[in-house]
Amino acid sequence: MSGERERLVVRPAMTLRTLVPEVVLFPFMVNSAETSGLSCVKACGKCPGLTFASVWSFLCEPVAVAVPWRIKFHGSRRGTASRQRSYPCHAAFSPMQNEEIRRDVLSGLRDSPKQIPSKWLYAGRGAELFAQAVQQPEYYIAKAERRLLRRYASFLAKLSNASTFVDLGCSAINSGDAFLEAFDRLRWYVAVDSNAGELKRSLSTVNTMKRTGLEADLLTPIVLDGPRPYLVALLGQTYGNFDRSQGHVLLTNIASLTNIGELLLLGIDCTTDRGSIERAYNDEAGATERFAREILTTINRELSGTIDPAGFEYRARLARSRLTVGLLASRSQDFVVSGEVFSVRRDEEILLALSRRGSVVEFVSELEEAGFTLCNSLDDHQSGYKILIASRGRLGF
Repeated sequence: MSGERERLVVRPAMTLRTLVPEVVLFPFMVNSAETSGLSCVKACGKCPGLTFASVWSFLCEPVAVAVPWRIKFHGSRRGTASRQRSYPCHAAFSPMQNEEIRRDVLSGLRDSPKQIPSKWLYAGRGAELFAQAVQQPEYYIAKAERRLLRRYASFLAKLSNASTFVDLGCSAINSGDAFLEAFDRLRWYVAVDSNAGELKRSLSTVNTMKRTGLEADLLTPIVLDGPRPYLVALLGQTYGNFDRSQGHVLLTNIASLTNIGELLLLGIDCTTDRGSIERAYNDEAGATERFAREILTTINRELSGTIDPAGFEYRARLARSRLTVGLLASRSQDFVVSGEVFSVRRDEEILLALSRRGSVVEFVSELEEAGFTLCNSLDDHQSGYKILIASRGRLGF
C-alpha cells in the first residue's frame, strides 16, 4: 500500500450520544517501517485544549488522532513502528455523559425495585476493578475464553479471512495480542465500549496492527467504513448481561454492521453448575464485590450523592438460570442524589445486574431471529462456556 493513505471512518449512527454526528480518523501512510496508533476515540468535547506544547508534540509524533470536528490533521511521518503514541482523553465525564448517568440513576432509584443500569458499573474506576475481578481463579469464563481463542485462532483466521476485527465490549483482547497475530490478513483492530478507560486498556495491549477505539453504547447502531471482511466478536458474558429484547436489538445492530458471509463470534455461558457460577461472582479475594460496590462511589462523586456505602451488603445469587447481582441495605437510610431525596429500607435491594445463562438452542434461536446462521461452536468442556460462530446469512461453502 506504499504511496497510498488508508483511512478508517468510524461513524456513530445519528442516535449515538455524541456532540457531533461523525468522527473521521486519518492514519498516516503505512509501509514496512511505519504504523500509526490510537488509544481512544471519544467525541465528547472534553479532550485537552490545543496548547502550543500539545500541538508541537502532536506534529512531531506519528499518531492517528480523532477529534470531535470534521478536521483533517496530518502529523509528521518521522518515526518507526516501535514509536506509537496515544492522544489522551479526560477520565472525567463529559457534560452529556453526566446528564445520561444522572437520568439513568434517578430513574432507576425511583423504580420499584430500585436498580442501576449495569453499564455504569464500568464508569470511573469500575473498568479497572472489573479487569481485576475477571482475573480471579474462580472466574471460569475468562480462562475458558482464553483457552478457546488461543486453540482455534488459526482456524478462525482462515474461516473469516478477516481484515478488520471488531471487538464489542473489549473482551477478545483479554486473550492477548498473540490471538490477533494468527490473523495474517488482519489490518485493523476496532474496540467498541461505553467506557473510555476500558478502551484505553484494551488498545494499549495491541501492538501488531493499527487500532481504533470507539466509545459507544452497544445498543446503539454504529457504522464502520473499514477494510472488509469484518470479524465481529461479542465475547465474555457480555451478551448474557442483556435481556432477550435488548439482545435482539444488539444482534440486529451487528447484522446491520456486517455483510453477507461475514462472521460473528458470540460468547455464551451454558454452565449448569450452580456452585461454579456463584463462586465466580463471590470470589474469595472480594474483587467482584469491590467492582460492584464502586458504583456507589461513582454516584456520590459524579452526582453529588450522600449514599453511605457501608450501609449495603453485596449479594450475587443464581435462580432459574439467571444470576442477580445487587446491593442489599443492611439498615434503613435516607440519601440525596443530584438534589433528590431517596430512602431505602433494611433488606431492600438495589439491583445492579441480571446475567442470564441458557442452552445452545435458545441462543441459536436468538441469532436466527436477527438474521444469522450458526456455522460452528467452540466448546470448553471444562466449564460449559462456548463461542458460537455465526454467519450473516449463509456461508458460501
